[in-house]
Amino acid sequence: MTARPFLITGATKCIGLALSKRLMRTGHRVIGLAREDDVCVKLA
Repeated sequence: MTARPFLITGATKCIGLALSKRLMRTGHRVIGLAREDDVCVKLA
């Protein structure tokens, strides 16, 4: 499978967070947007 980039808004809460984690686990590149930058750093 080829890794694809995904742009996720709301990447630090609820569905956006779960989707971001799942995509990263499967090898995809995730560009996450959120208002809380400290949580985004933890995802990286």
